[in-house]
Order: sequence, then C-alpha cells, then structure tokens
Amino acid sequence: MAVASLNMRFVLLLVALLAPAVARADHSFLDRSLSRPDARRLLHEVKHQVKALARQGRRPLVVCDLDDTLIRRRTSIPGAVSYLNKLTRDGARIIYLTGRPTYKKHDTIALLKHLGLPVHGQKFLFNPLSHDAAEWKRSARPMILERGTPVAFFENDKRAACTYSQQYRESRVIRLNTRSSRSPLAQWGANLAVIQDFTPY
Repeated sequence: MAVASLNMRFVLLLVALLAPAVARADHSFLDRSLSRPDARRLLHEVKHQVKALARQGRRPLVVCDLDDTLIRRRTSIPGAVSYLNKLTRDGARIIYLTGRPTYKKHDTIALLKHLGLPVHGQKFLFNPLSHDAAEWKRSARPMILERGTPVAFFENDKRAACTYSQQYRESRVIRLNTRSSRSPLAQWGANLAVIQDFTPY
C-alpha cells in the first residue's frame, strides 16, 4: 500500500509539473500562422465549398468577426475586402457576428460600406446587451444554423475560435493572427487553423 501511495503521489506531481508546459504548447499553436501556400490552399478550399453548396441549392454561410478580423480601427485587414466579395459572388451569405453593441450598428455598417466589404443582403448580429463577447458568440448558434450551413468562421479572438471549433465541427474555423485579449479556456478541434491575413488568396 505504501508503494502504491508513493507511486500515486509521483504521478500527481508529474502531472502538476507538466501541465503548464502543455498549456503553453496549446496556446502557442494559436499564434502560429500557416505558411502562405497553406493559407492560400485553405482559403481556396473555403471558396470551393461555398460554390459547391450554392450549386446544390443550399445556403452556404461564412461567419466573420469584425474588429481585428476584417477591420482594424477604420481600415480593412489586407485582402479581406477582395476575398469576402468573391465569396458572396460565389453564393455565400456573410454573417457579421460581432461583440460590438447594438447601438454601434449604424456607424459600423456605414464603415463597412465605405471600405467596400459586402453589406447588401448580408446578416448582422450585434451584441444585444453588451455581454461578454465570446459568450455572446457562443449563444448565437441557433441564429446561425437557422440561416443556412456554416462553411467557415473567421475570428481573431482565441477563446471564441476555440469555442467555434467545438460547436461547429463540420466547419472551418480560421483564426486571424492579429491580436487577442483572451486566452482559450477550452481545447479546440482539428478544424481550427491560423492565418496572418487574407492576402495569400
């Protein structure tokens, strides 16, 4: 019994020592962008899937965060305008799912129009009560699924990206490696990748 107890203590000590290293490795994955060829391939795959679903008469959705994903301050993330407009021409409907509060809706849509991002016919989901942004995005799942089939999610926040990778295992989850104020609280699925911006496309 004494030997078994000693072995158990050793195992617990080993777990305690290794856990921070594993966590650091997990977090570092979310900061490693794909190479440009791999990012280009990934963005093409999303576009191809949008086209395929549209041809089948289904409703392909691409869900996008705004701040530090498509726009930074009052400018667009490189390549975002061109890429999203190509997706809409191929049949995608964009859902802008943002942590911005509802009272910023008018100014936000005006800014997106000014930058050239697709606005007409797209869906906007603003944070209705200024809740925690990641929690608000997690709760938006029914509103997303009732509108079609989510092909891809573009998001910079680590916590939200990890949540999407668990909630939508059949969709691509693509984290923009711009900045994130959150550390992930959960693991992610194999469907999550990291890119620097949209220019590889």
